[in-house]
Amino acid sequence: MHCSQCGTGNAGDVKFCNQCAAPLNKVCPKCAYENTPEAKFCGQCAAALLHTNQLGPQTSPAQSRAAIPRAGLRRVGIALLLSMLFPGWGQIYNGQFRKALWIWTGWMFACLFLIAVGVPRTFAGLIVLLFSGSIAFNLVAFIEAVGCARRLNRDHRDFAPHRWYAYLGLVAMVYVLSLSTAFVSRQFFFQAYKILSGAMEPTLIIGDHIVVDKRFRTAHRGDVIVFVFPPDPTKDFIKRVIGVPGDTIEIRTGKLYRDGVLVDDPHAHFELTPDERQRDSPRDYFGPLTVPAGKLFVMGDNRDHSYDSRFWGLVEETEVEGRVLYIYWSWDADSGAPTPVRLDRLGMGVQ
Repeated sequence: MHCSQCGTGNAGDVKFCNQCAAPLNKVCPKCAYENTPEAKFCGQCAAALLHTNQLGPQTSPAQSRAAIPRAGLRRVGIALLLSMLFPGWGQIYNGQFRKALWIWTGWMFACLFLIAVGVPRTFAGLIVLLFSGSIAFNLVAFIEAVGCARRLNRDHRDFAPHRWYAYLGLVAMVYVLSLSTAFVSRQFFFQAYKILSGAMEPTLIIGDHIVVDKRFRTAHRGDVIVFVFPPDPTKDFIKRVIGVPGDTIEIRTGKLYRDGVLVDDPHAHFELTPDERQRDSPRDYFGPLTVPAGKLFVMGDNRDHSYDSRFWGLVEETEVEGRVLYIYWSWDADSGAPTPVRLDRLGMGVQ
């Protein structure tokens, strides 16, 4: 097709001249009659022609920008702003509620996959999941919402934003998805706990928040574990594994003996002197006791202030909920300091 302005030959599916960008004559799709660029109906058969403002694939970027009206640019800005307020709201503004829901669903499944493969097993992995992953997710939502708004404007497609309850509906659905993801994670993969007592000091102190690996299956000597408290199944306790099946445990003057040999116990913390030990107290003198199959003997690191297997017995291996990995947050609420966060404990591994 030749341009009426400059005479340049153009392909048949081009709507604007490649040389001078002038609109080309319109070819009727019904009778192939060539009409003027301004014609809306074919002069031969009266068939409807293409819209005069529709841009073809050869449109230059400058022409594309000029073809987007100011109202369309405003729509792009609103889509970006809503995406910044809540990822997915930009898609709803574009009239794509399902896409917004699918974006959030995909992100939740991605999080669950990363959790299942063990990304939060380390503090660095947790940071990557919480921050880097979230930033990437938000960027994807921003870019998609703005890009979609621009495409809708470029194609001159009208799109009616959903009503206000659609935005609230997405928030509610995301809340349900988040609860479901957290429930699955807590049941099968990882769970967070807060330390409420000093029984594990100095390893764990009051105000520490820890991550527990629930994929853990077999307990070994020295592991710090979370388990169902035998005297009260509604409570969870945190202690260190001292004896596994077959070990003979004995306490003499507060010191730990395993199979008759004094144990090098670097995690143990004592406050009482040997003269303050009491013969009739299981805290200071206990056993010997051989741990049977399927049981564990546990103690707190703060040996003089720990309520553990010396007092209430053994722990069933099946009642172990997981192994403590690291401290992800620590807060000293009673310090009175301007910044009660214990920065030196963040990310500290529990050995």
